[in-house]
Amino acid sequence: MTHLRNFVLATVLANLAACATLPSSSMPTNASTQTMTPAVASRPGSLQLGEGLERNEILPEHELDPETHFRLLLAEMLLNQRRYDEAALLYLRLAHEILDPRLIRRAAQVALLSSDPAVLVESSRLWIAQDEEDIGAWQMLAIARTRQGDVEAAVNALERADNWPGDVDLAQRYSWYTTMIPPGRQAVEVAAQVFAAYINRHPQALAAQFTHAHLISRLGRAEEALQEIEQVLLQRPNHYQTIVMKVRLLQLLKRQEESLAFLKASVDANPDDDPLRLLQARLLMENRQYEAALQDFSGLVKRHPQDTDILYALAVLNLQIQQLDEAEIYLRRLQSMGQHRDEVAFYLGWLAEKRQQWPLAIAYYASVGQSANFVEARTRQAVLIAKQGGIDGARKLLAELRGNFHAEAKRLFLVEAELLASSQRMADALAVYATALKDYPADIDLLYARAMLAERQGNLQIFEDDMHSILHQSPDNINALNALGYTLADRTERYQEALEYIQKAYDQSPDNNAILDSMGWVLYKLGRTGEALPFLQKSLQRRMDNEVAAHLGEVLWVDGKQAQARTIWQKALAEFPDDDILLETMRRFIP
Repeated sequence: MTHLRNFVLATVLANLAACATLPSSSMPTNASTQTMTPAVASRPGSLQLGEGLERNEILPEHELDPETHFRLLLAEMLLNQRRYDEAALLYLRLAHEILDPRLIRRAAQVALLSSDPAVLVESSRLWIAQDEEDIGAWQMLAIARTRQGDVEAAVNALERADNWPGDVDLAQRYSWYTTMIPPGRQAVEVAAQVFAAYINRHPQALAAQFTHAHLISRLGRAEEALQEIEQVLLQRPNHYQTIVMKVRLLQLLKRQEESLAFLKASVDANPDDDPLRLLQARLLMENRQYEAALQDFSGLVKRHPQDTDILYALAVLNLQIQQLDEAEIYLRRLQSMGQHRDEVAFYLGWLAEKRQQWPLAIAYYASVGQSANFVEARTRQAVLIAKQGGIDGARKLLAELRGNFHAEAKRLFLVEAELLASSQRMADALAVYATALKDYPADIDLLYARAMLAERQGNLQIFEDDMHSILHQSPDNINALNALGYTLADRTERYQEALEYIQKAYDQSPDNNAILDSMGWVLYKLGRTGEALPFLQKSLQRRMDNEVAAHLGEVLWVDGKQAQARTIWQKALAEFPDDDILLETMRRFIP
């Protein structure tokens, strides 16, 4: 019976060996600025909490009475049930009674999960009493005191926990601490106070300065964090993660050009630092400086031809700059390597769609698995099926997506209705909007889309009702104001009412092309031709548009400027040769 009890105790302890170290996080060297939280990772080979506890290790002989044996099993059961407070308290009591070093460590580790920092304090003290030189025990106590809000006691423990053997990277030194801060602003504020106090005692502690900057940046104090990081950079100008931290902070402060300039200077100073160059390439890409990004990525892929992340970035970058053949080369390489399968399938589908290779595009989209692009791939698949005449099959696919991805349901309703409208199934499209509005009552996007469909059908009652519903919720909605005003000017004789809506939209967005066109059109309908011309001319100067060109030509013709009208129409026809609006307008004035 004794050997069985000892086996149970050893098994319970060994089962926890896998989580005997405090969790840590690290920044991959190819992290983009979107994941640029400063790394705080444990150094490989450094002391960890619970080090030395092996799965197959057998405890020294301990005679356990049945009640103790049962309580040990109960503690483990409570832990598995995530009843952490009860498990931590029971483990602590057992640790006091049994006084086995590994059980003492186990009690402290379980206490980390408890909501009561006093239990963690007592567990840590018991561990320290058992082995005062164990860094892990002092780490636990520093965390416990932080959770209690006792800054001075936390700093005292932190000093003892900081006795790492050898050199530790400054961005990694305090990973065990930062990863164990509870969620919530208050906990981060206390942690920041702890490191501020630590720095007061140790002004030259660069790792503490780095960690303090990280903490206060999480509190929204980016400007202060930047100043502290710059002090670290004075001592370690080429330290990768400190450079990354400064770039991230400049981005947070909306100082994009400065962040790029700083990063370029860092890359120039460290031309062989590929992780730094990769960071620059990604930041350039995010800032739409595609040619410069392409130059960096092209250099990187020559040195790392099998790096699938770089190959993927090059594929996406070439798609961005419309170098489709070049993009396909990189996608095919990734495909042959079996990497980024879903992303590759999605973009190969996009390429095939761009080339109007519908069956091939559908096949690629259908092969995309459960990933970030899954819903978009299936949606594109449905659109192409409908384009080939399979509208009912497309609707079935969209309905399946709605059933499985509720967050995307509204957008999928909009896609289905538009596909039906494009297939001239207007009644079915209106029915889809009616169903969608039952699930999303008074949704502005759905109301607007249904209103525009009703306008196309000539159903001005539904159009006006939906537009007024939007304006009731959002009185300054410029899209609704402009659409309602323009339609009233174009389809009714309620010109003064139309002008009021358009004027309200124009006051909010005086450079909006559509609103400029609407303003010119309603003034023309009111007989104020001279006032209408500048609005229409400004709209067309900003962007060539078939409808604006038709309107401007008509107003010029009526104003006696037929030659100018012909010129406008001819230029527009060169760009829109089969446009019905242009052709119908010209037929009305030119026999």
